[in-house]
Amino acid sequence: MAKRKSHDKSEDYESPSKKLKSEESVEDALTTIENQVQLLRREIRGKKSVQDLQKTIDQLQKKLSTEKSAKEAALKDKEAALTRLSAVAANRLRDNNPGIADLSDPNRPIKLGEKASEIYDNEWTDALENLEKLRKATETNYDEEKDVQLLLSILTEIFQMCKRDATEHMDNMSRLLITPSTVKIKHKPKVPAALLKEIKDFRRQHCSESVLQCLGEHYLENLPERNPEQLGPEVIEACKKYILKCAELSWLMVIQDPPMCMEWQFTGSEFKSETMRSFTKSGDQVQFVVWPALYLHDNGALVAKAIVQGMKTEKKGRKNQK
Repeated sequence: MAKRKSHDKSEDYESPSKKLKSEESVEDALTTIENQVQLLRREIRGKKSVQDLQKTIDQLQKKLSTEKSAKEAALKDKEAALTRLSAVAANRLRDNNPGIADLSDPNRPIKLGEKASEIYDNEWTDALENLEKLRKATETNYDEEKDVQLLLSILTEIFQMCKRDATEHMDNMSRLLITPSTVKIKHKPKVPAALLKEIKDFRRQHCSESVLQCLGEHYLENLPERNPEQLGPEVIEACKKYILKCAELSWLMVIQDPPMCMEWQFTGSEFKSETMRSFTKSGDQVQFVVWPALYLHDNGALVAKAIVQGMKTEKKGRKNQK
């Protein structure tokens, strides 16, 4: 029994070296745990810092977006103000100044010159053919020159009617700004140039297809009164499309600022290639005029050449030599 007890005591005994190793492992474990705790604390602090930074970034981005919106709004306001200022300056420059054209206007003078050429090539030709058929049905000897002159007179009469009406229109507009239509005043009110320019531009810019159609119908109805002998119902019907186009061209010309003008008094004058082109015959002198010349304004630059019938004349030098 004594021996057995001795054996149990030996089993419970732990050597100093083994006990030291056990204590070191515990110390290591504690150190490891402490290190992990510190790492966790750093991560927590880092996460808080990231959250704070993200919050700050969000606030700055929001502020930046607000500043950008404010800047864009300010730039738009500035551009709008500059546009208005440029428009005012452009209007002042264009006021009665044909040298500065509004390139956005489809009915500016150069385009009207092209329109006139198209009318001559199309409606004028069709009207002449219609008149030829009408004449040959009742007359034995057809005189083309007579109908060419008639078509020219239709255009020039309409142009003069439009010129007169456009001037009266602006005069009436000026009076209506001062007094009602029921009150008649003798003098013509003096309207400020800037306001007058706005009125002229408004009239030109709002000259729509429907307005031109109404004007065309008006002149179509009133034209026979200017020449009742030559402009009978059959002639008017034969030239109807031509008359409507002449009214459109003429009105658009006279409402320009300043008004465009036509010149057709060339018969018997010297043929000038700078301002004229030949119809079917060339020569050094004008026999008759077929189509008028178009000018930017009175005494202004040429926009479209006149079309004339030329004839050759014997020059004095050659005659004396013979």
